[in-house]
Amino acid sequence: MPTNTEETTEPQSVNRLAALPEAPTTPEPPAKPTIRSVIEQIDGIRDSLRSTVRQFGDVVESLRSVEKDRKTTDKEVDQIREKLRALQGVSF
Repeated sequence: MPTNTEETTEPQSVNRLAALPEAPTTPEPPAKPTIRSVIEQIDGIRDSLRSTVRQFGDVVESLRSVEKDRKTTDKEVDQIREKLRALQGVSF
């Protein structure tokens, strides 16, 4: 019995083909859309556009309201300034 602590190992065969990545598979060509599916896609896009136009209308309405409120506030501030000037001119 050998007293050597190192064991001799025999070279193991390596399957190099198994280590290679798999060959890329060609993707399947997409199925040709049917006329019905194209019509459904167009309907979906049209509905989406209608919704977007509605949202733009809501934004425009909100902006007009903000502009109206700003004009009203500016008028009120101008009136208060006029009153202050008038009060500063009053002497007792």
